[in-house]
Amino acid sequence: MSIFTYHLIEALTGHAQPQEGAREVLVSDVISYVTRKVPESARGDWGQEQTPDFQMRGNNFPIALILGGKGVTTAEPSPALRRARRALAILEAQVAGYTTLSVPAHLQLELEEKRREVAELEAHEGLPPTADIPPPPLNLAALRTRFQRLDAVEIETLCLDHFPAVYDKFGAGMRRDDMINLLLDYCRRNPKELARLEELLPR
Repeated sequence: MSIFTYHLIEALTGHAQPQEGAREVLVSDVISYVTRKVPESARGDWGQEQTPDFQMRGNNFPIALILGGKGVTTAEPSPALRRARRALAILEAQVAGYTTLSVPAHLQLELEEKRREVAELEAHEGLPPTADIPPPPLNLAALRTRFQRLDAVEIETLCLDHFPAVYDKFGAGMRRDDMINLLLDYCRRNPKELARLEELLPR
């Protein structure tokens, strides 16, 4: 997400209020806010110069209603929070480019850490939380296909080494399919483990 786009979205969601309690965002409000914020962020966060250019003709009309016309009181996010939010948006865009089961473990971990950082900064600054993107649904069929390359002993060893909570549920003489079902159910209830399973299973 570019600096310009980031501040344009801010302006359209209430940060360009001309006064406390305003219910509409006018074209002039957006122009004024973006023209002021983009150079500040470019210099302060990235050490670069960026100056947006606007040309306006005609009437100054409203282009957005703040919370459906109810209005909202907003606070300015700190430079650290703005940087963290932009970094989070970049990571989420990268993750979205992968299929459900092919997100690299290091990228998934980096995304989770950045989400925690953003949430902590928002809580510290008293700002509403950024909506999290829900984890992708578990593709059971694709995972079962990859399990076909492992026999019962290999599945048991996999769980003993990497998923001890699942291994502890194995009973003597448990069927291979039952082991797989336990492991898949564990990953379904613990999405953070999905990336690790993806890395460990043969392709």
